[in-house]
Amino acid sequence: MSEKINIGLSIGGTKIAAGVLNASGLVGTPDDQPEPVTWQQLEQAHPNLPPFDRALTGIVEEIDTALKKFKIKSDALSGVGISWAGPGDYAAGKIKNDKIPGFQTMVDLKTPLQNLISKKFGRAVPIEIMHDGAAGAVGEHRLPNGALHGQPHGIAVIVGTGVGAGFIENGHPVYGVCGKAEAFIGEIGFHLIRSSDGSYRYRGNGANWDHPVPYDPDPAKGEVRLEQRVAGPWVAARFVEFLRAAGEPDQKRFGVEIPLGPDALPSVQRPIVTDAALQAELLASITQWAIDMKHAGHVAARTFIQEVGLELGRALAVFRAEYADRPFVKEGRIVLISTMGEKFGEGVLDSHGQDLFLKAVRRGAGFENIVRSRIGVEREFAFAMPPV
Repeated sequence: MSEKINIGLSIGGTKIAAGVLNASGLVGTPDDQPEPVTWQQLEQAHPNLPPFDRALTGIVEEIDTALKKFKIKSDALSGVGISWAGPGDYAAGKIKNDKIPGFQTMVDLKTPLQNLISKKFGRAVPIEIMHDGAAGAVGEHRLPNGALHGQPHGIAVIVGTGVGAGFIENGHPVYGVCGKAEAFIGEIGFHLIRSSDGSYRYRGNGANWDHPVPYDPDPAKGEVRLEQRVAGPWVAARFVEFLRAAGEPDQKRFGVEIPLGPDALPSVQRPIVTDAALQAELLASITQWAIDMKHAGHVAARTFIQEVGLELGRALAVFRAEYADRPFVKEGRIVLISTMGEKFGEGVLDSHGQDLFLKAVRRGAGFENIVRSRIGVEREFAFAMPPV
């Protein structure tokens, strides 16, 4: 009998990434996996397709690319697992994401994708869709080098293009769906609301998952969601604002005019860096400046990194208080995952040689058992491993 092969897909607000998996994990190394495709690249490649159809095409193309890269015949493909950044009715295959064109309202991804895969490969393939927070938590729990491996309870907090979370309780993922998909417990970037005074409150579904409450921020009161403070697109823009307020030169450092566009979410207007490459350059520069003591932006960058960490920590403290009776809070470690959680401020140390950003998160949360993930891209796909 030939080896079972699954394709794991990580789909977020910036890109589609694929990993080829057997029962032991990734086939090859993380660097061997196909190059991710960004939404911008897909738009350029398929300008005449409607956004939803373009996404479907991009997903199938990424699956095909992954199989061809490892010279795997399509008849060896036994399943596809999708880690999705956003709320959804996952059992029904229905999902949404405000930042991805074609998915601003709840849509059925599973059925049309199954049809397109059948057309492409000549047969039906099982598809499983999981919230990216839950998938991240499963990866950290399943893989031997994961921060939650061997622990019965824990939380994986995604800080990347957006902010989300996944939960392990008694060794299994907790979904917390409660009638309305928007009330999904993992959407903490939406449920945690910052007031104009800098304090946070939880306006999600609360401890009673069957009775969700509204959680839209009120712009007139200066309210914003957590993700609009600590997620990558907004942090990049905040740093430019931070430098301007400090009277330091900014866009000349990059040789371009920094485009601070309107927020993609209609209820709030805040600056955001939407260009993925520029966003990555800005975020990397913050860390580089903070490390380089001779750089003119050294002090500003260190201060900014600390401020972002403290704010994330304070928000997590509010969430932990809301679910204080649950084992994943009472007994669980928190692991920070995704680009911001793993890389922001990495290597920037305080006077005691401790991770400045991580220490700030812990102080803001009032909780010491918070770590950064050390797995990387393999975690994103581990939930999709075929059974032994």
